[in-house]
Order: sequence, then C-alpha cells, then structure tokens
Amino acid sequence: MTVLTENPKGYPVDEKWLEELVRAALTVHGAIPDAQVSLTLTDDEGIRELNREFRGVDASTDVLSFPLLDYGEDYDEEDTDEVWEEDDVDRDPETGEVLLGDIVLSMETAERQAEEFGHGLQREVGYLIVHSMMHLLGYDHEEEEDKRIMRDMEEKALSLVGLTRDEDGAEEEEEEPYYSGFVAVVGRPNVGKSTLINRIVGEKVSIVSAKPQTTRNAIRGVLQEEDCQIVFVDTPGLIKARNRLGDYMVSSVGHALEETDAVLALFDATAPFGGGDKALLELLGRQKDLPVYAVLNKIDRIPDKAQLLEKIAFLGEYPFLKAILPVSASTGEGLDELLEEIHTVIPEGPPYFPEDMYTDQTERTMIAEIIREKALRNLGEEIPHGIGVEIVRMKTRPGGHITDIHADLYVEKASHKGIVLGKGGSMLRLIGSQAREDIEELIQGHVNLQIWVRVKEGWRDSPAALKALGYTEDE
Repeated sequence: MTVLTENPKGYPVDEKWLEELVRAALTVHGAIPDAQVSLTLTDDEGIRELNREFRGVDASTDVLSFPLLDYGEDYDEEDTDEVWEEDDVDRDPETGEVLLGDIVLSMETAERQAEEFGHGLQREVGYLIVHSMMHLLGYDHEEEEDKRIMRDMEEKALSLVGLTRDEDGAEEEEEEPYYSGFVAVVGRPNVGKSTLINRIVGEKVSIVSAKPQTTRNAIRGVLQEEDCQIVFVDTPGLIKARNRLGDYMVSSVGHALEETDAVLALFDATAPFGGGDKALLELLGRQKDLPVYAVLNKIDRIPDKAQLLEKIAFLGEYPFLKAILPVSASTGEGLDELLEEIHTVIPEGPPYFPEDMYTDQTERTMIAEIIREKALRNLGEEIPHGIGVEIVRMKTRPGGHITDIHADLYVEKASHKGIVLGKGGSMLRLIGSQAREDIEELIQGHVNLQIWVRVKEGWRDSPAALKALGYTEDE
C-alpha cells in the first residue's frame, strides 16, 4: 500500500499518521490490497478551484474525493475485491498497485470545523480522510441505511488509530499503550518458516509440505494479544531464480525486508550451514538498524546437543545478530523465549488488522493454497514445482448450506497430467477429498469441490498466467 502525499503549504501533519488512517479504512472494509491513494492537503482557495473545475461550484468545501474504480450501479461493498481484480483496473505501471483515487482536503476548513464541533484538529482531519476513503471504496450516504453503514465503518476505522469520542464530543486518550509491528521470517527453503508461523499464530496461515519452496507469496499471519498485534510475514525460501515465478519469490522476500520492524532468520539445526545460509547472513548484515534474530529450528531432532552448540558458536561470529534462539516449531519448545525477544522491539502503534483476523490472505487464495498443499504432499517427487491452482468459480447455494468451488490445477507438461489424475482418477480424487476436509473447516460449511487438471506449458514464465494465479510483483 502506498499513500502519495502532497503538502505544498507545509501543514504540520505526520505523513505516517495519514498512512495509518488510509490503512485503517482499508482494514475495516476487510481488505489489505496492493492499493495506491493520492492525498493532497491544501487551503480554501485551492479546493475552491477544484470545485469550480470539476463540479461547476464556486465554493470551498472541506474535502473532495475522486474515485478511479468503476463500481457500477449494482455494486455491493463486499464485491470490492472482484472490482480490483478486473483486467481494466488502472494500476501503477511500476508497482502494479491498484489506483483507488485522489483525496483533496482543505486544512483551513478542517480547522474551522474542529473548533465549531468542539473537538481537536486531529479528529477532524482523521474523520475527513476516512470519510473520503469510504467513498473511494464505493460507499455513499444518499440513503439512510447506506449512511448508517458508512458512519459505522468510519467510526471503526477511527477507533483503530485511537480517535474516539465520548458523549460530550471530547476526544478520549488511550489509557494503556498499544504495540504493533511487522516481523519478516526468512530463510532457505524447507527450514520450517510456515510451521513456525502457524504455531505462533495458532491458525493455519501457510501451507506446509516436506517439499521445499512450498510458500510462493509473502503471507501475513497475525498474532493477536491484549495490548499487542504482531504481523509475521512468511516469505518464500531464498532460492536462485530460474524463471519468472522464481523472480517473484525472491522479490517478495526483498519487499518484506523493506517494511518490517524485525527479522527472524531461520536455519535448520539438523543440517550443516551451506553457501545459501551464509549468503542470507551477509544480506541481513547489510540491513542497517534492523533487529535480526537467528532462529535455529528443529532442535527436537538433534540427539547430540554438542551439534547444537557448534551451530550457536558459528552464528556467534556474526555480531549484528541481536540474539540466537534455539526452537522447535513442531513442539513449541523455545517459542516463549522467542516471543519475549520480539516484544522488546515492537513499537507503539495502532493495530493493522481487526482483532478477529489472523491472516490477510483472501478466502479464495487460502482455498487455492490448500488444494496445492494436498497435491504437493500426495505427489511427492513425481512432479516438480510446476503446479499452480486457480479458483475459477466459488458460489454459495441459496440457503447457505453448500458452497460450489470449481478449481483449475495447472501443470507444465502433458505427461504430468496423467500423474496428477492417477489410475482411473484415483490421485485427483484423493487430493480433492483431503482438500475438501480442510476447506470445509476453513469456511465452516459443506463444500462441493470440483478440480480440473489443465496443461499450461511454461506458466511459471508467463506474466499473464502468474497474474491469474495470484502472483503479482507487489503482492
């Protein structure tokens, strides 16, 4: 997410706080998209000129919203994700972010209104920006019911950044500090990153397979605590890119390091340190002022603790490491100590996600990943990583008891199709049966799952295929 702020008059407003307002609006809407919003702070005359040019009104107003997405007459707010996924949606050519639109705010009017309503300028500016964000997301207040829904969403968003009002209209101050931040989990393939995050969060966020390079996106898992929210970013295993999919996987690791408060560098305690591990340590050593923790995973599989001490001694040669933490993601051993360390570097800030949310992955993405997980587990080494899954249809039948899900499972070679199908379709039925159980647990309902195996040669090098399967450069 990017907020492009223009403040030519130099008003004393924290741009980070403005970004938090935009993120809060997206969060209560139920989406954390790859979105871009333009925000301009101006004076009465500046907004008057825009009113004359675009609305034919010679007057100054508090705020103007210019949505770029076409929601259509039959739009429902819950359909925003589908609107973003349409091919004709405007995107930033460099980042691929969806261009939601522009917000222009008159600081002079905001100051007058804050005094008139008897609350602070921060509350007024926060409300106007969140109000405009709701318009960019397709909400309006022409009908009473629509107005009620929009006002409720606005207050929820404002509460996420600590802007609430008591009955007299005065601003409330938070009694206890709240902490929130991002932690990137990086490492070579198959060191247990997904298992670690699933164990910490307490929910299944990432798929787990004995086959390396299982994770392809930077997936966020959210640890919810009473006074703290920690967002763990599960990155793909660091590999040497051999195709566009590999480029995307490596790129997603780089993006995760740019937007994080700490890093957990995972290493397999049962395996010798290799060139890839040393390259990772060198990469992390160049990240200035970023707390990095070395995590030795799978200690439950080491019978000889002397072997563990040797690895700790090796990592001790890298002085930038804040701590070396032996853990077992499978059993939970050492995770309390790991979390205690992380809490020391998480800054104060508002929650990024609602309190009942444990991942930013959409339901469709999680369902596709469940199917891919079952395929990887059952096919073993028979097929390499040329497997992708696209959910082409997902619709709940009237009454809400059964959801029909149609999925395409892509392979790169015609010979792989027969392996996935199995004798008389037995392998595909097994994959579908196992996936259906997990999907029903995820959506809490009955599922009619239909999977078709399709050959798409070279899909891992096709930008169009990667986009269709959910892999975009700025995921």
